[in-house]
Amino acid sequence: MAEMTYAEKRQRCRKCYERWYFVKKIVALYEEGVSWGGCRVIAPADPDKIPLEYSEIIGIDAIKDGVRGMMVEGVGKFEVQIPGHTHKLSILAPPQSPSIVKAEGQLFLWPCIQNDQELEKLVEDIEKVPAAIPEAGPIVDQLMRGMCDCLGVPLRFLQNNVVADAPIFVKDALMVFRGSVGELRRYIAFHLRERIKPLICKALNYEGPIEVAWNEEWLTGGWIEYGPVYQAFRAQGIWLEGLAQGMLESARQASEARLIPRAEYKEVVRWFG
Repeated sequence: MAEMTYAEKRQRCRKCYERWYFVKKIVALYEEGVSWGGCRVIAPADPDKIPLEYSEIIGIDAIKDGVRGMMVEGVGKFEVQIPGHTHKLSILAPPQSPSIVKAEGQLFLWPCIQNDQELEKLVEDIEKVPAAIPEAGPIVDQLMRGMCDCLGVPLRFLQNNVVADAPIFVKDALMVFRGSVGELRRYIAFHLRERIKPLICKALNYEGPIEVAWNEEWLTGGWIEYGPVYQAFRAQGIWLEGLAQGMLESARQASEARLIPRAEYKEVVRWFG
């Protein structure tokens, strides 16, 4: 069988995204995580140089649209609203290896959804004759679970509004998701900066350095390391109840025993309360 072209892989990714609720939901979780808290444009060497209307030029919805494009199409279109002008900045999805440079962006979904046609056929067979293939149901579940695990979000997290697993199990299950979102945020901020800098410098007649900075940290540490993950899932209607309750109770006990400052406990409540 001839190797699939990039266009064929992209078509499969798009079809899989449109067909399967769990793929669409996982992409939405990545959108939520990457865009969490939004971002702003700053001038590190001259904090007062960039006025608000030039600092807040990338909306959260624009970031989500760009992330979705990167994951499904291999390239994200990020709309930037500079006063008087709208720009669509294209960013290729990051390659699997820094040493690999291609004209096309890496299709984030592709390595994980290659069993989509088998899944599609099984589901169609079940819908036509439910009793014809008794073992098809478990196989369908296995294929779906495999795709979800590869994408970094267990299928069971998408099938319940409340996930009551203990914090350690939630953290282990979402380690890949958390790390991948962090990498995407760094990558997107860098490439947005490279494309926005000439636009800002021209508009403001400014020659100094600029940065695209996230308003909220994603890869935090300590008690709140999974706080942003909890909030991203919550925004998508998935309540990681066991994680929140476990972290709040542990932090409360540590605060009452004076093992952590009261301010640190309040920060845990801010994220998980």
